[in-house]
Amino acid sequence: MPLDEQLSLLDQLREFELGRFLLANKGLNGYWTSYIIIHGLSKEKLHILERWILYHAPSVKATQERFNILYNILQDKLEDRMKFISVPCGTMDDLLTLDYSKIKEIYMTGIDLDASSLELAQENAKKHHLTHVNFWQQDTWNLDIH
Repeated sequence: MPLDEQLSLLDQLREFELGRFLLANKGLNGYWTSYIIIHGLSKEKLHILERWILYHAPSVKATQERFNILYNILQDKLEDRMKFISVPCGTMDDLLTLDYSKIKEIYMTGIDLDASSLELAQENAKKHHLTHVNFWQQDTWNLDIH
């Protein structure tokens, strides 16, 4: 890619919050992963580059498709008294957004190194009225589970 196109892309990324986060952090945290999978898609006004990222970027499309496939599989297999673990959990949308209306008991554990992602996951659990959810702040590469 020619330098002038690279500089233009850099300038465009600076024009919206997701782009600025990507520039500063070189990747996504739990909040922004949730944004690209669920919340950003419902936004009406998007920067043209942000729209491309959310609707056409191959890695984002793959992440969205993987989420939807897993969501549908989990929803179909959901039974009473199941136990789930999400590692790294991020905002834990993969589990917390399932329909538990026919389930009496469900147990979940979310593990993540990022404290802000764990806080968002806790808020997400409360929002969905799920009570049997535990969160651990731990490095997933060095889990101390016995």
